[in-house]
Amino acid sequence: MRKPFHWKERSGWYLRIPTADGKLQTIRLGDTKQAAYDEWDRMKVMAGQSAREGDETPVAAIVSQYIMAIRDDARLGRIAAKTVTRRIDHIAPFLAGCGSLSVDELKPHHVTDWLRGQERWNATTRSDAAAAIRGALQWAVDEGRIPANPLAKLRLQRGPSRDHVISTAEVETLLAGVWTQKYPRRWVASFRAVLLALRLSGCRPSEIINAKIEDFDGETWTFHEHKNRKKTKRPRVVYLPPCLQTLTRISARGRESGPIFLADDGRPWKYSDIRKRFERLRAKCGITKKCVLYSFRHTWITEAMIANVDVGSVAEMAGTSIQMIDRHYGHLSQAKKHMINAAAVVASARITKTG
Repeated sequence: MRKPFHWKERSGWYLRIPTADGKLQTIRLGDTKQAAYDEWDRMKVMAGQSAREGDETPVAAIVSQYIMAIRDDARLGRIAAKTVTRRIDHIAPFLAGCGSLSVDELKPHHVTDWLRGQERWNATTRSDAAAAIRGALQWAVDEGRIPANPLAKLRLQRGPSRDHVISTAEVETLLAGVWTQKYPRRWVASFRAVLLALRLSGCRPSEIINAKIEDFDGETWTFHEHKNRKKTKRPRVVYLPPCLQTLTRISARGRESGPIFLADDGRPWKYSDIRKRFERLRAKCGITKKCVLYSFRHTWITEAMIANVDVGSVAEMAGTSIQMIDRHYGHLSQAKKHMINAAAVVASARITKTG
């Protein structure tokens, strides 16, 4: 729980607490520090009583406490600030409809019924929202605030895997289609640079838009803040082929700092902008909806493995683990010609051995 603070302009002691919609509300505790801390202690006791009562606690109250906790985690560097924002974006709409329910009243069907009404969300977003809501209740259980998680049996319906491998013809069609979009030429060029960077690097889309000029040393991008920083305890290094080194220099020309790739009117790219622009391009070019921005990364890793680059090197270049490569990113079953050739090699070796 946040600590009381003195507000000089209002001659009193105050406390900020989260509301059901994830925002902070400022309440007055008293005129003096002693009175404020006495009231603060009383509030903590009441919170403890609510935890022991468990099932009578409103869902909104539990989730508000959870939001306060993860905001503190972000402030201390335990989780990323954007993670907190994303979870609140998922949870807040649910509280608007079901936050007044008590923990005892909350059932999995409340979540599934609510998700059906989110018509603009895709399967992945719905799954992430359900996971965030269930996770908030599980946090309350782990903290001893409620006796059991009413959503423990809530099933998460994951969206389809993003395992489409982009063919060379599809890449050429997309890159050619960029120039036919009805945007100013320099806007088109800035978007095409992002697509080329995705194609040539195997990076996650977020890494491309967050890459800074300061990260570039002439041959590599070095990200000190990245997705797996806490696990690896080291920076993420992207090894750039010569053509991507040149593209980096062109995109950063005349600037000494800031994002390498800039969007329209020189502003930084947002992921949502790239995604929407790509979806329009994909539809214009008649490319399957299975092809998404992440498909460039999947394709890069698959092509690296088909080229007989060892899995350890692929994992290092892609900024992931060997286990993740084996589990998610191989997709060699889609490379039919390669697999047929591999089967022929096995058969040939067997014939040689028996002969």
